[in-house]
Parts: sequence; structure tokens; C-alpha cells
Amino acid sequence: MEFHEEMERGDGFPDIVLKQDSSETVTVLEFKKGENDRLSRIKSAEYASEQILKKIYADP
Repeated sequence: MEFHEEMERGDGFPDIVLKQDSSETVTVLEFKKGENDRLSRIKSAEYASEQILKKIYADP
């Protein structure tokens, strides 16, 4: 497995990218800081997901 942090991908810099050597599987981790209530955590997760998709972080 390959491990990269803050590596330029797509249109930005994801926090962590994990790539399986034996497949095309890529895991992108984007960390966000926020409040500790349920709604804030959901909004932070949605924002991180949108950022990963919009900035094409999973592309090589």
C-alpha cells in the first residue's frame, strides 16, 4: 500500500491518500475541524466529501 500526505492531486492537496498496490482502490482522507455536536459533524463530513469530489482527489 502506498501512503501520501499533502500530495498535490487533481485540483488541490488532500490530507492523506492511500492506494492499494494490487488494485485500483484509492482511499482519500480529508480532515476537518469543527464543533462536537452531531449537526456540525455531519456538515463537516459533507463539506469534506464535496471537496474530495470537486477537486478530483482520487485521480492519479
